[in-house]
Amino acid sequence: MTTPPTLSRRTALKAGAGSVIAAVSLAGCLGQSHGSLTTHPPSKTLQSHGWQGPHHVDRHVTNTVSLAGVKKKIHAHLKGDWYTRPKTPPKEAQKAGFTAQTLPIPSEFFGAGKVATNPNVSDLLGISNNILEQLFKRIAAQAIPQLEQAGFTNIHKVQDTTLSVTGGNTARYHRYDATYPYQQQTIAQNGTQYTIRSGSLPVELQSALWVANGLLVGAVGIHPNGPGKVSVSADGQTKTFDLGFTPKQDRQTLKQYITQVS
Repeated sequence: MTTPPTLSRRTALKAGAGSVIAAVSLAGCLGQSHGSLTTHPPSKTLQSHGWQGPHHVDRHVTNTVSLAGVKKKIHAHLKGDWYTRPKTPPKEAQKAGFTAQTLPIPSEFFGAGKVATNPNVSDLLGISNNILEQLFKRIAAQAIPQLEQAGFTNIHKVQDTTLSVTGGNTARYHRYDATYPYQQQTIAQNGTQYTIRSGSLPVELQSALWVANGLLVGAVGIHPNGPGKVSVSADGQTKTFDLGFTPKQDRQTLKQYITQVS
């Protein structure tokens, strides 16, 4: 049996974790800070709604960055957590024996992290009032290639605004549309050979970045951005499954999770 390439749990983890790492560690590197590096995503809410995790990241990074024409060597300590949630196949596909692993159904992803930097991020804000925007540009420069390596194409920004988050803080908030293509594959299912036709599925990525208690905080969410359909052929007949994505609901849910990170 050949499993089709999908935006599976592992792929979502790789792409999303790479985005979180870029979104937070890229800023620079924090070691002398005023707050705790422990990130508090809405874990109980996530787990009660079928999210799998948390998975942890803890890393140190050193970068030289140019801020307002001034080159600074920055040391950062990043800690974060991320979660994934597989999408359930439509009932019609389940009756035929298909699962989230045998159909190219993207998993949802949510991750958040904090970075402590030396120099402290508050001092960096003194160098440039537009540091968050500069950091977001650097984030995109690193995160987009990571997402492309994970299989995403046509990644483009569709929203650039601010977002009110926990603690009365204001985040820079970006939203991206992307496409996740998959190749034609043949699988054996219940004694029948099925051909999953090649196609692509729309995906959305949300990211936010803000400063709280002398720390840089970042969060990323990825979800299918319907409509999404997959065509499957067997015995000379082709069936198209509507994957039943709920992009507006998913967007609002992930955006709410971002605002709850502390």
